[in-house]
Amino acid sequence: MYAYVKGKLTHLYPTHVVVETAGVGYEIQTPNSYRFQKHLDHEVLIHTSLIVREDAQLLYGFSSEEEKDMFLSLIKVTGIGPKSALAI
Repeated sequence: MYAYVKGKLTHLYPTHVVVETAGVGYEIQTPNSYRFQKHLDHEVLIHTSLIVREDAQLLYGFSSEEEKDMFLSLIKVTGIGPKSALAI
């Protein structure tokens, strides 16, 4: 649904980053949020995939389309969910 989010990287946390665009801060789950550390307080483009679950809607973010495509392939495998796919 969301191909990417482009905006100012405002926060880094161990499991996610926050990107502000148009006055909205998007929490984006990432495999390694600290790879974005050099971009803190600068504009970034993060490729995203929206995963809708019964109890949550989560944006997963990647530094490249290839990384995103690998994630999408992995979550199609039975028994591998988004969290497991991020860890691979």
